[in-house]
Amino acid sequence: MTNKNLKKAEKTLYTKNFEKVVEVSLREFAITSSLDSKPILATYGIGPCVSFSGWSPRHKIGFMTHYDARTRMADSFGNLLSNLSEILQGESTQFKVRIIGGYAISESYNIISFLESRLGSRKDLAMTLVEKDIFGDRVESKSVALDTKTGRV
Repeated sequence: MTNKNLKKAEKTLYTKNFEKVVEVSLREFAITSSLDSKPILATYGIGPCVSFSGWSPRHKIGFMTHYDARTRMADSFGNLLSNLSEILQGESTQFKVRIIGGYAISESYNIISFLESRLGSRKDLAMTLVEKDIFGDRVESKSVALDTKTGRV
């Protein structure tokens, strides 16, 4: 899938029960499932930062990250994959992933390039990029939430 085939999804504001939300802070990642008491992942203040999220329709589990230029990408991404494998008990799955955020600066592009280069790194944790919403020259900040029951962002 080329970048031209990726479309920016229309998103609605999350207004439901915030007690069901796992907040993902700067330089962190979180994993949850539709069966968890907190089945929704969310992060805020994405601007030059980049959020990488994924959802497995088969297992109804999801992950979300909040990366910035000071994140040790290889370590954090490796830990994410390790935790996913442990939760799935080695079972293979397919994740629909999204890259959201990043300005037109080298720090953001380095994060995005790293993530794109790792999409095919594990066959047991296959990742298909379904959305890429890079802010570019628009100076803005966004929040994002992922509902692991539906996969809706």
